[in-house]
Amino acid sequence: RSSHHLMWGMKVASASGGPSYEPVAHLPVYGAQWSANSKMIIVQGEKYNKLEEGDAAMRIVPLAGGESFLLNMDVDVTGKPFAYCVTPDQKRVLFVTKKIGDETDDFYMAPISMEEARVTGPATRIIKNWNRGGAYNTKMSMSHDGTKLAIVDNEDIWIYDMDKKEMKQITDTPEKKKWIA
Repeated sequence: RSSHHLMWGMKVASASGGPSYEPVAHLPVYGAQWSANSKMIIVQGEKYNKLEEGDAAMRIVPLAGGESFLLNMDVDVTGKPFAYCVTPDQKRVLFVTKKIGDETDDFYMAPISMEEARVTGPATRIIKNWNRGGAYNTKMSMSHDGTKLAIVDNEDIWIYDMDKKEMKQITDTPEKKKWIA
């Protein structure tokens, strides 16, 4: 997009040729990932064309055509969920809730059903008062199998085991950490 639009976009192009298209041309897109069956793209963006507090959303884009639809984030947490990503196995969504007047977030995961496009159970808080000190994508990284999460909190790296729901600190140094992988 032209810089004057101030909106990140997404185009889908066939590897075998043909015209490209913009499946969510009217909405900003911040990140995207393939579905496990490669028939959909899961997009992190906004619910609407104007971002308001907590209006980030996960949108499911079917590649065979048809309208995109939102992942229903009906969870019992304080504050609006700000969806960040879906795990590689697409069994969980990661999200934060922001606190008014506070620089920290509460970081959660919740089970989801891609077929039903909704959260299917209660959210589990991973970190209370997450002091990430930067953009989400520079302060966390998920393992390829979706079982572990590396997280920077208060400038140290922690590993969260998604199945055991346990956190283990692996650094204790004064250096700033970013872009962990």
